[in-house]
Amino acid sequence: MRLLILLLVPILLIAKSYPSCNVKLMHNFPHLNGNISFNIKGVPCYEATYEIKINSKGKTLYTYKERFKPHIAVHWEEVSKLDAEIFLKDELDEWRFSNCSELPAIEQNGDLPYYEDLLISKKEYLNYKKSNCIFYIHTYKHYEGNRIIIFPKGKNEVIIAR
Repeated sequence: MRLLILLLVPILLIAKSYPSCNVKLMHNFPHLNGNISFNIKGVPCYEATYEIKINSKGKTLYTYKERFKPHIAVHWEEVSKLDAEIFLKDELDEWRFSNCSELPAIEQNGDLPYYEDLLISKKEYLNYKKSNCIFYIHTYKHYEGNRIIIFPKGKNEVIIAR
């Protein structure tokens, strides 16, 4: 037993402890009679999960859940709770809710080819662009583009456009 302890002590001294993440922000969203919540949770922080939930009238309209680490440009060993707090503050500050008339162009735009990756027809997308609705846009898996969620006026549903 004593030998086992002597062998484990150097290993424990060398082992690095990695921080955990548990950060949550929520904001009311009156246009939907609901709220949006951002949550980063996990131990260690580099294995944390990032989740967005948009709720309206007691119903979850949209959920996005992925690993947090790919959303930030920080080495995995250095991801901290402060990184998570800064990331969520930026998400809330940027808000990214806009009128559908401001939907991004779907033609290829410079180096951003993912505007072509619609999940609905081009005609339907253009119709939403002309309608009186709102949309939310957020980074999707960091390097894979942006997710566009459309909230048709008067409906308690979402359309994932891209």
